[in-house]
Amino acid sequence: MKKYERHQAEKLCPVSFHFMTEWRYDMNRYCEVSEDCMVIHIPRELDHHEAGRLRQEADLLIGACHIRRLVFDFAKTEFMDSSGIGVIIGRCRNIGYYGGSACAKNLNGRLKKIFLVSGLQELMREESGKTGRKETEKL
Repeated sequence: MKKYERHQAEKLCPVSFHFMTEWRYDMNRYCEVSEDCMVIHIPRELDHHEAGRLRQEADLLIGACHIRRLVFDFAKTEFMDSSGIGVIIGRCRNIGYYGGSACAKNLNGRLKKIFLVSGLQELMREESGKTGRKETEKL
């Protein structure tokens, strides 16, 4: 990790490092960290531009905060293109390298189809919205 990235991570991550509130709120758009769990709130449209920002923030926090559980929250998501799918696949693999797990919640019908076609359901499990229970496999 480059020196300036580590410096930013020290300010962002409340678990492993001391953080400064102004940096946390300026830089942390998508992710919420709590102990070893990170929730990524996927934006309304996950296109090429948003995918790059989300990738950068998530990778920084996964490494700096020693994340072991990754939750993708699709509550607000209406559109996702191939770059968005790529970001999600990449973060699932990264968390797997650290010995962690990933799951998705609040998937609508369109996103469930994207998960099926892209093979994302093989990389992560689906949890029902607020209760956190695993969805039963219907296929």
